[in-house]
Amino acid sequence: MKNNWPIKKLGEVISLLGGYAFKSADYSDSGYQLIRISNVQNGYIGESNKIYISNSLSEKINQYILKEGDILISLTGNVGRVAKIKKSILPAVLNQRVAKIIFNGVLSEDFLYYLLVGCREFENYCLNEAAGIAQKNISNRQVLEYKIPIPPLKIQQKIVERLDAIRKAQELNDLQISKTQELFESTILKDVLNIIFEEVSLGKVVLKQKFTNPKKLPEKEFHYVDISSIDRQSRQILLFKRILGKNAPSRARKEIRDGDTVWSTVRPYLKNIAHVISLPDPKVASTGFCILSPKTDVLDHNWLYYNVSSDWFINKVLPFQKGAAYPAVSDQDILSQTIKLPPIKDQQKIVEKLNAVQNYKKSLLKQKELLKELFDSVLNKSMKG
Repeated sequence: MKNNWPIKKLGEVISLLGGYAFKSADYSDSGYQLIRISNVQNGYIGESNKIYISNSLSEKINQYILKEGDILISLTGNVGRVAKIKKSILPAVLNQRVAKIIFNGVLSEDFLYYLLVGCREFENYCLNEAAGIAQKNISNRQVLEYKIPIPPLKIQQKIVERLDAIRKAQELNDLQISKTQELFESTILKDVLNIIFEEVSLGKVVLKQKFTNPKKLPEKEFHYVDISSIDRQSRQILLFKRILGKNAPSRARKEIRDGDTVWSTVRPYLKNIAHVISLPDPKVASTGFCILSPKTDVLDHNWLYYNVSSDWFINKVLPFQKGAAYPAVSDQDILSQTIKLPPIKDQQKIVEKLNAVQNYKKSLLKQKELLKELFDSVLNKSMKG
């Protein structure tokens, strides 16, 4: 990272406190939430799979009790991830293989937080330095060897003020996106579920899925859609792959066309669902999708997509999941579910309302991208002086 500020190793301006090696006997039904490596995500503390440490250990573990604003680094697994403790997490305590940053007054805490979280260079450095194959590990010493620019403290504070303002705009934008999705779901509930329409199983109003084998056309280029192609937030296909038939993976077998909905059968709670729109031909999808092609004389393709991508439909499918490590549903589990089927003209009228909500959401998602670009630009330029 080129810059005009003095460069120092982290070890010259901070120290690290490693967490305590708690035993299962220390666990309790309440008390301090134990912050483990699995909780440290990039930029936030995940609260899933909570474990608590008894309050009776307070004196013994006093130095490991966390406070609001503490900044943590994961040293095992997803090494180099950085998160800040929020008030909502407290009371909490630090587990082994997670380190807390101890500041000495040379650095603004928020400045370092933005630097480590906002620039992927730190996480990449930790990954490169870490040892281990099955599980990566990095030492405190290695972390403290990482070099950063050190502007004067007043400049650090000005940089933080800029980035705070952008972060607040991002949080507001995220809230608007969430509220817009709630509006979409409530519109579905009001205009679809609460109106008496004919109800039919999905399998009766979609076409039979078609299979293909790209390898039979080895020199032909296909546009391949797999799970990683889908942006879950926008529900759009963003990263389709161009592949020659001879290089097609074995899972590239299902034909898709514009107007179809692709519905991931693997980990359906992740909502990898997308509407196929304006994707170049020929196109093929992974067998990890159930392909829903509407019978256009009775089912509008937008009506189909909005119904099967809504929470109420997804929640009907989730109980059919099988498998612990690789939970999935079958195509038949999806096709056996029912949807409301008003006359196609009524479908299209309701779709107009839903389109308006979704178009607004798309504008918010575009704004989210622009705010991210602005944040990265301000951070990068600030670090270069």
